[in-house]
Amino acid sequence: MPMLFRPEGIQIVITPLNILGAQTKAQLDALGISAIAIRGETATYANIEAIIALQFRVIAVSPEIALNPRGVFERVWRSMAFVSRIISIVWDEAHLLKAWSSFRPDLGDASRLRNVLSPNIPYLLPSATLPEAVLGDVLDIARVNRQHVLVLRRSNDRPNVFLTVRKIRFAFSSFKDLKFLVETVLRGLKFLVFFDNIEESIKACLVVRQWLPPEHHDRIVWFNADNTTRFRESTTAKFQCGELIGLFCTDAFGMGIDIPDIDIVVQWRPTCSLDSLWQRFGRAARDPNREAIAVLFADAKYFDEEREAARKRAEKRRQAALARAERVESGKRKRIENAQTGSEELREAKRSRADEQVPTGLGAARVQHSDVSQVADLSEGLSEYDKLRVSYKTGQSHEETASQAAKKGKKGGGASRSSTVVVELDCLINAATRAFRCYQDEQLRCKMTTGEDCTRCTLQPSPICCSLCTPNHHLFALLPPTDEPVEKPKALRSSQVDTQYSMNAKDSQFRAALHALRKEHTVRLYGISHLHELGAGAVMSDDVLKRILDCARAHKIHDLDSLHRETKWHWAEEIGNAVLELISK
Repeated sequence: MPMLFRPEGIQIVITPLNILGAQTKAQLDALGISAIAIRGETATYANIEAIIALQFRVIAVSPEIALNPRGVFERVWRSMAFVSRIISIVWDEAHLLKAWSSFRPDLGDASRLRNVLSPNIPYLLPSATLPEAVLGDVLDIARVNRQHVLVLRRSNDRPNVFLTVRKIRFAFSSFKDLKFLVETVLRGLKFLVFFDNIEESIKACLVVRQWLPPEHHDRIVWFNADNTTRFRESTTAKFQCGELIGLFCTDAFGMGIDIPDIDIVVQWRPTCSLDSLWQRFGRAARDPNREAIAVLFADAKYFDEEREAARKRAEKRRQAALARAERVESGKRKRIENAQTGSEELREAKRSRADEQVPTGLGAARVQHSDVSQVADLSEGLSEYDKLRVSYKTGQSHEETASQAAKKGKKGGGASRSSTVVVELDCLINAATRAFRCYQDEQLRCKMTTGEDCTRCTLQPSPICCSLCTPNHHLFALLPPTDEPVEKPKALRSSQVDTQYSMNAKDSQFRAALHALRKEHTVRLYGISHLHELGAGAVMSDDVLKRILDCARAHKIHDLDSLHRETKWHWAEEIGNAVLELISK
C-alpha cells in the first residue's frame, strides 16, 4: 500500500525463510512490481549492483545476508541514494526474532540495523501469532522505542478451518493413525502433515507410500530444511499446481506459505507451542471460499481419562509396593524376635541354674517382666522406625522408577516426549471432557459491533465450529472413527533357550558357515576394505551370530518371522533366507 503513494520508494522485506522470499517475488512480479529475492545463491555482485542502481522496488532478503556486517549487503546499506528511498523495513514473521534467535544468531542481532539506518525509517512487524509477552521481546530485540509503537490487532481465527483432536491409538512408529491419508490421496485432496522431527517425517512418508498404489508413490514427499533450496522451490511449485498431493514437513514449509486449496492439515503429536500449531493450521484453505479441517493427533497420555487411569495404576502399584515392604519388615522383625527369644531362653536356662541360689521372689519377678515385654512387642506390630523404613524404601523406589523413565526418554532422542504439555495445548486436547466442550474458542471480532468494520478484515461467520459441535460434517468423515476397536499386536518375545552347552562338530560347522556368510555380504554391501578394517559386525554382530546358533540348536527358527523374533536382527528381511538355507542343511 505505501508504494502506491511513493512511486519511487523502496520496500525492504527481511524474511527468515527463503521460500517466503521467493513467494513474495512471484506475487509482486504478477502485479508488475519489480522485486528480487536475495539469498545465498542470488547474493551475487551483479544483483547487489542492480539493487544499488535502484532497479528493484522490493527487496526480500534473508537476515543472514541483511545483517552481516562484512557481507555483500553492507554496500547496499552504505548507499545514500538507496537508503533515502526506503519506505520501511518489514520484518516478516516477526515472532521469529525471538523464537529462532537461539539457533539463528543473526535474528538476535536485529538491533544493529538501527545503528546503520536513520531512526526515521519505520519498522513493520507483522505476525499471526504475536502475544503480548512475545511482542515485548521482539520490540527489545529489534530495538524499537515503545513510545512510538502503534499496535494493530486483528483476529487470527479461520472460520473456514474446522478443528478436531484425535487420540493416537496405534504404535507411534507404525503411523497407522495416518492411514486415512490413503483415501485423501486417491480423492485428490491436498494435505500437509507437520512434524517436529525430520527423521520422523521421512519415516511417516515412507510408511504411507507403502499403503498407496505404486502409481501414487511420487505424489507425496517429505519437505524439511535438509532438502536443497532448488528441491524446496520445485516441490512448492509442484504442490501448488497439483502435481504433488501431500507433504510430510517441518516448519520449513509453514509460516507464510500461501497455497489456497489445502484441504487437510495434520499436526503429528503436540510437540510444538500453541503459536506454532496455529501457524501450521493456518496453511489450510487459504481461499476463503474453501473449507478444510485441521487435525491434532495427540498421545493418549495427554488425555484426562488416560491420566486418571494412569494415576489409579500408579496408586495400585504404590499400595502393592507398600504391602511388600511391610511384609519384608515384618518378617525381619519376627526373625529378630525369634533370635531374641532363643537367646533369652538360653539366658533363662543359665539363670535357672543360678537362681537355685537366689531368693525365689526375685527370679520370678525377672521372668515375669521378660514375658510381659515380649508380648507387648508382638502386639505393637511394626514400630515407628519400621514404618519410616517402609516409607523411605517405597519412596526411593518411586524416585528410581521416575529416574529410569527419564533416562529412557533421553535415550529415545527425537521420539521421546515430555509427560506434560503447555496449559493451552492441554485445554485444546481435553476440550471434549472439560467445561467449554469446544475446540474453537470465541474469537474477538474486528469492530463487528461498532459499524466501522470492513469487508476485508471482518471475519465471516463459520458454517460449523469443530468436530465436537458439528461431528457429522462431511469433512470429518475423512477421518477414521474414534470408536473403532484396535487390535493390539502380541509382543514379539524371544524364546528362552539353553546357552550353556558344549559345541559338537555340527555346531562348529554351522558357526563357520554363518561367519562366512556375514563376510560375504559385508564385502557385497560395504566393500573388501570395510571387512579388513572394521570386520563383519555391521552385517551380523557376534551376539546375533551366537543367538542364531543357540536358537537353531533348539529348533526355534523356522521362517523369517521367527528369525526376526528370536534375534531382532535388522538384516533378517534381506539376508534371512540365506540363514534359513544354512539351518535347513
